[in-house]
Amino acid sequence: LGGLSAFVYTGGPGLKYRALGDVLISLTFGPLLVGFAYLVQAGVAPGAAPLVASLALAAPIEAILHANNARDVDEDRANGVKTLAGMLGPARSKVLYRGLMAAPFALAAHAAWANGAFAALPLLAAPAALKLVGEFDAGDLRALPKRTAKYTMRLGLLLVAGLAISTDAHGGDTEARRKPRVFVPWGQGAPEPIKHHWRGRAARRTAQRAAAFTADMAVLDGKLRAAKVLSAHLSG
Repeated sequence: LGGLSAFVYTGGPGLKYRALGDVLISLTFGPLLVGFAYLVQAGVAPGAAPLVASLALAAPIEAILHANNARDVDEDRANGVKTLAGMLGPARSKVLYRGLMAAPFALAAHAAWANGAFAALPLLAAPAALKLVGEFDAGDLRALPKRTAKYTMRLGLLLVAGLAISTDAHGGDTEARRKPRVFVPWGQGAPEPIKHHWRGRAARRTAQRAAAFTADMAVLDGKLRAAKVLSAHLSG
């Protein structure tokens, strides 16, 4: 499927030239990579939650492409190439770039709530993201795709480090990473059958989250490699 995505981006139907390249990139580097990585690692098909979260991971990759298309919008229009940046126009393109840059921080905040403060390490990249957004707003687009790609690599490293440290800090036990925020059915005073049911459920959830974490690490490694390749391609 990855090879097919690469082909239809510029070959065959040429989705890049029909303002569908952004959709293809977002789906390929989001649900497609995460979904198959999850399936391989966990042995079961992913639910909606990891697939939706994967779009936040794909957002910085899409931001690279969007910055490139916004920079080349006049040239693309002259050559009959339709891109999302050209269709949106300057004002709405700025809004889209801001949203793409903000999405991973929303995911990091949720990860910190679920896994502990170390998972918030990606928030350290927020100043760099704000600087890039400022450059986009000011129309300084010449080197922005390359700078966005470098930023994406640093953001990915922080995300991996944050999740890895938070996992090590709790011995890989996802449930131990946060204090219970709701009634715990297996707590003191609960009937034994209820305790047994909920303990088993907690164990299954921990195993599923551990598998999902391993899958995310594999996907992030792929994204970092892809960002390097895309950066080299754009700079060339």
